[in-house]
Amino acid sequence: MWFFKAFLWILITGYVFAEQIWKNSNAIRSIDLRSTFVKETTSLIIVNEGNEPQTVYRYHQHVNRGEEIAKIEAVLKDHSKKKAQLTQVDDVSFDIFLETPVQPGESRTITVRTSLIHGFRPLPSAIDQDDSQFLVYKTSRFLDSLYSTEQQRTRFILPSSNVESYTTYDESPARNGNTIVYETRSFVLPGDNSEEIQVRYEHTTPLPNAIDFHMQVEFHQYRQKMDVSERIVLENRSAKLKTPFDRARWYMKNFYNPISTAINRFLITLPSDVSDVSYTDEVGNITTSHMRTEPQQTVLELLPRYPVFGGWNYLYNLGWSMPYSTFTTHEDGQIFIKLPLTWVPGELFFEKASWSYVFPEGASNISVKLPVEADSSNVNTVHKFLDTKGRQVYTFEASNVVDGDPSQIVEISYSFDNSVMYMRVAIITALLLILATSVYLIWAP
Repeated sequence: MWFFKAFLWILITGYVFAEQIWKNSNAIRSIDLRSTFVKETTSLIIVNEGNEPQTVYRYHQHVNRGEEIAKIEAVLKDHSKKKAQLTQVDDVSFDIFLETPVQPGESRTITVRTSLIHGFRPLPSAIDQDDSQFLVYKTSRFLDSLYSTEQQRTRFILPSSNVESYTTYDESPARNGNTIVYETRSFVLPGDNSEEIQVRYEHTTPLPNAIDFHMQVEFHQYRQKMDVSERIVLENRSAKLKTPFDRARWYMKNFYNPISTAINRFLITLPSDVSDVSYTDEVGNITTSHMRTEPQQTVLELLPRYPVFGGWNYLYNLGWSMPYSTFTTHEDGQIFIKLPLTWVPGELFFEKASWSYVFPEGASNISVKLPVEADSSNVNTVHKFLDTKGRQVYTFEASNVVDGDPSQIVEISYSFDNSVMYMRVAIITALLLILATSVYLIWAP
């Protein structure tokens, strides 16, 4: 038994020492708590402490109990801010592949952007409909890294300057308005992340999350248009009401346009050249909504039939048409289309989402690249009026997706066979000839 324990200790010790090929010369963490999910940006200056060139840096992301990583990406600052390739090792560890080997003694700057979900929570969890809402977020004081760190800084960006409480140590953190900065210049060893920082702050705006979302885009080659429809079920994750909702008091106070945690409108931005816009919910058309067309965009303001307080859900359907020319380019007989991942209002977290792309009959060499990782995908065929071969439908499903980044673009390409159009014209002509012949045979003397 002692031999096995000694062997295991040597193995673990060797692994730990083998990992210390890197040193974090400086680490700056910026934690943005203004959105519906946590956005953490970590800038690292890493130094190769080994004797050989290195091309892989292992990054460890700290998560709280119940917190999950929805999106993570790394950018190499020394290479025109090019995104680095990431490989997931486990739930919280990722290997970042550097563009070129880092020689012994050389340094490299890496920026890691992470979107974290289920991180903060309301405290108290239930409030009156006129009360202010406070959220609590907790994270490690030091960078949770496999390598030693010389100096580091952790900055919180809060939605307001009203901070109820925050953790203090020997030296109080620097505070300026809605930012709190923790800084340490002491040498931090790997695994020294037991100390935590907790901040309780006011967040008076609602926290909408999409518990179910489906978008369908249908391409019409002959009309040179695309039809888009979105169906979304939103849940407000704000503090719940501890007393029954008072509609009279809500309308009396709403006259002065107060700040509230209830969702009372959705602002959606569409292209300026959209047409046939429709917006409905479970009851029918949302007639209280407004739409205005601006030179660069179309702004749609959806007003739900009731204020959506914490724990409440709301479903709406949005549909519109827009021309091909806004998003399409042609090259070597191939059609290329770039579309946003969603047109939902603001930055949202999607528990479950699906996308369907219906291609015109005669489309081939189809390629669809989503900016998010899909859990499943399938291709099937549907037949519509006057279709002979049918239309291909590409469907993708994903979970725990965050959207709101302008780079969230879906890249689509396909080729189109014009002979299908002639086949459709021939079918229509044949039907008209049959109809004319039938009429003549019936009514001829």
